[in-house]
Amino acid sequence: MRSGITSSTSELTVRTSQTGEATALLSSEPGVVRIRATSGSASLTMEFELYGEPKALRLVPISGASMEFGKVGAPGSIQALLVDERGQGVPNQRITFAAGGGLVVSWEGDGESQTTDDSGAARVHLDSRSARLGSASLSAAWAGDGRSLSDEQTIKVTGTPVALYLSAQLSLADVEEVLIEEYVSSTRYRLQAEVVDRLGQPVAGGYRVLWRPLVVNAEAQVYPQISVTQGGVATAIFDLEHIDGVAQTDSTWAQALLMAKAHVNNNGLIADLLGDGLPLQASWNDLVWRSQETTVSEAVSDIQHVVSAAWRWSSATGWQAWFSGNVPGAVDFVLMPGDTFHLVLNSAALLQNVERR
Repeated sequence: MRSGITSSTSELTVRTSQTGEATALLSSEPGVVRIRATSGSASLTMEFELYGEPKALRLVPISGASMEFGKVGAPGSIQALLVDERGQGVPNQRITFAAGGGLVVSWEGDGESQTTDDSGAARVHLDSRSARLGSASLSAAWAGDGRSLSDEQTIKVTGTPVALYLSAQLSLADVEEVLIEEYVSSTRYRLQAEVVDRLGQPVAGGYRVLWRPLVVNAEAQVYPQISVTQGGVATAIFDLEHIDGVAQTDSTWAQALLMAKAHVNNNGLIADLLGDGLPLQASWNDLVWRSQETTVSEAVSDIQHVVSAAWRWSSATGWQAWFSGNVPGAVDFVLMPGDTFHLVLNSAALLQNVERR
């Protein structure tokens, strides 16, 4: 058969030209193809992959769908994958990237290109130095032979940490049988600290969270003492020891939030989450006022949202009661330095200028 002729069989015989070359046009279904050419006792075998027409384009942020403001992404941290109907990468195709929200797409790093490689991937990175905080769009598109494919992702641009929120969950995962409360030596909580920017978005990047137990009349351990945020969240285990083997029944999950202080190492911009003050329990608290003369409503103004009532007794006035709600007969009594009073809370809180009685 003449050189360049096509055949529907798996074997094809061609003659060499005057220069000793033999050519043929071969076709196959996409996949692994093995070709063997023989001439006399000489032979040569080649194996390669054939790809089909592009059928799908997937945009994959390798390092996650969020980044910090003012940062330049790692080379190749954004990848667009162009595949055929078998999911096999299609090489040598140009991918067009576009970003919104002030993000800039760059492909000047090592191994980066807008043209797909042998695996069908085009790799770029993002620059957020001129970006706006919040959600931004990132798209990738391919066009050819009158067809087009595209994909889009939302990238969150996060700012520096401005707040940290704690949550705690009583952990029973390590308990295999029912325990008698008198013999339980500690209560374990699993803690989470969510670090957010000024828009309330969990921050990208890794921030160190230092956990510091703050307990009254008990022992506590927290580990690790320093954890690093992933997706804006750092975790730790908090063990609250019981006093003399007796369970501390007032140690609710809400109080665990108060007993584990945390702060973020963000160049000193964030101080202790909970601030200063005496941890109060979510029930009856017997207290001594240690500041200047004031009314009880002023004394508890910072935590008024969790105050149910305040009570005070003196020989001159007898019992006086103040309520955070509008209750007839309530008295906004005056507290003098050294005065004792009772405070009823519906949730644990910190209060300054008081001591326990």
